[in-house]
Amino acid sequence: DSQWKDKWKDNFKAFRVADDIIIKPTWEEIPEHASENDIIMQIDPGSAFGTGTHETTKLCLLSLRKYINPETTLLDAGCGSGILAICSLLCGAKSAFCLDIDPYAVEAAVENAKLNNIGENRIKAAHLNILEDTENVRSELKDPVDIAVANILADVIIPLSAVVHQFMAPGAVFICSGIIEHRWPETEAALISNGFEILDHKSEEEWHCFVCR
Repeated sequence: DSQWKDKWKDNFKAFRVADDIIIKPTWEEIPEHASENDIIMQIDPGSAFGTGTHETTKLCLLSLRKYINPETTLLDAGCGSGILAICSLLCGAKSAFCLDIDPYAVEAAVENAKLNNIGENRIKAAHLNILEDTENVRSELKDPVDIAVANILADVIIPLSAVVHQFMAPGAVFICSGIIEHRWPETEAALISNGFEILDHKSEEEWHCFVCR
């Protein structure tokens, strides 16, 4: 309800998610400890999932930083507030295509991109289910991407591992997180059985992240 939506904002403060990335809610000032070299992302999640404070978001962002270059194209499956795609663009990626089954998330991703002065030529968001609407995703995406990222749940990542390669360029990287402690072995097995090579496996608290090719 509206009271809850306002109340949770009291505890959402600007924070450093990586050495040079600060995530700042729109209603907070830039923190004093920020330097001129920091990348500052503004966000108002609205009712969409994703403030950046969750361990899985941090794991994804730190992994993304290793692979982003000025030519990188990105697919964010289950984009939520758009935080991963927008941070990637602020870090220098060329373009991002966001998908979510929640129409409010799609709206939030578009609005948050505008807050960070990212033009429509660099980001697109669509209300699509990548597991059920593969043909529509392919027609909307047009070209395969260099990085696919999914910060969702093992129940989605396991079936996604069988289809996401359709949208990836040769040599592309798939980064997936949102995997709770007891689900990582079967997620890893699904990735391998679907032809992925595990490049990295990190965890924080009870959450796991895989980087694979």
